[in-house]
Amino acid sequence: MLAGVLVARCLGKAGYGKWGLLLSAGAIFAAFAGFGLGSAATNNIAALKVLDRKKAARILSLVLILGVGMIVLMSVAMVLCSDWMARYLYEKPELSNPLKISVAILATSIFGQMLQSILAGFQDFRGIAVSTVAQGVTFLVVGTVLTWSMGLWGTVLGMAVAWAVACVVCWLYIMRECRRYGMHVAVRGVWRERAIVWKYSMPIILTSAVSGPAGMLSLALVARLPSGLAALGGYNAASTWGGAVLFVPSAFRRVTLPMLAKLKGERDPRRFMKALWGNIAANVGVALIVAAPIMILSSWIMGFYGADFVRDWDILVLVAAMAVLQAANDVVGQVTTCMEKLWWNSAIYVLWSVILLGGSFLLVPHLGVRGYVWAMFAATCSHLTFFSIAAFVFVKQSDFSPLIPSPPSAEGIE
Repeated sequence: MLAGVLVARCLGKAGYGKWGLLLSAGAIFAAFAGFGLGSAATNNIAALKVLDRKKAARILSLVLILGVGMIVLMSVAMVLCSDWMARYLYEKPELSNPLKISVAILATSIFGQMLQSILAGFQDFRGIAVSTVAQGVTFLVVGTVLTWSMGLWGTVLGMAVAWAVACVVCWLYIMRECRRYGMHVAVRGVWRERAIVWKYSMPIILTSAVSGPAGMLSLALVARLPSGLAALGGYNAASTWGGAVLFVPSAFRRVTLPMLAKLKGERDPRRFMKALWGNIAANVGVALIVAAPIMILSSWIMGFYGADFVRDWDILVLVAAMAVLQAANDVVGQVTTCMEKLWWNSAIYVLWSVILLGGSFLLVPHLGVRGYVWAMFAATCSHLTFFSIAAFVFVKQSDFSPLIPSPPSAEGIE
């Protein structure tokens, strides 16, 4: 957050809007590059690291191999698409070269997040914390200095360096966990676990193919408006504080999936439901505690970024409220992943994309960036509703029920 304030002061509101566009463009390719491998690693390593270490090691190795391959592929794709995106999608030709160089963020951030997902599977949350702190402090120091000296290019390079530091820290912790569990990263036999590609990766690819373009087109509608980049600068600043609301819930979320996967593997429905409701209550409660003062002090907070940002205080209020909903959604949405119902995730994201894109087309021409935020708010509400229904149905239909003893029937007694 502090780095964001300093970067905004260096770049100005329009420059900060450009930075937000670079991150959103990279996020589209990042969704494909991630290939759903993070969830596969967390879920399977958490469930198998004790019960079947060899299988867990093969899955870990396959995740790393496929992950590096997809990162290289999507990095090349982003470089090739950068001119088209800058000239025709955003109608900002000056973004062409920054988009190309932001591939460094794509590669380092996706690999870092993949390594953090592996650590989550090992339930090594200390390693995740250390890598996150290392990344944040590095960006604060290096990113601010490079932005001050090089402008937007420096911001991009600073973020890439920060994620590279996080990758190194994560790798050291992963090697420690592998030694602890007697697991070895190797190429031999990894293709035996290719079923995870269909089970985890293909639904994520479908989701990315729909939700990514929807988000990109919605932001492009704002960027094309007069003063659209400045408007996106205000939204980008507000989004940083939305991330602050989700800071602790995001930490809980890293714990929730391996916890639920472990309890499902142990076939313990009572503890599963207790963990699920406990995490929902904790996530929403913490998010509300953080969001309330942010909403109250929204005008003052936006003033940190500069006088031009103050008028966007209402965007911050909406973003903070949306973050509270997202805190609940982050937990509820993991039920379908834990139950390995990822194709349902894809269907829900299709509905989310339709609401976001349709709402943006209707509202952005009249309300500008606020139209986009309201469309995102409506999409988030629908997202939580659909995931809650899906979670209720799948938990009720799960294979927990046969494990709960039922009273014998009269016929059985006879």
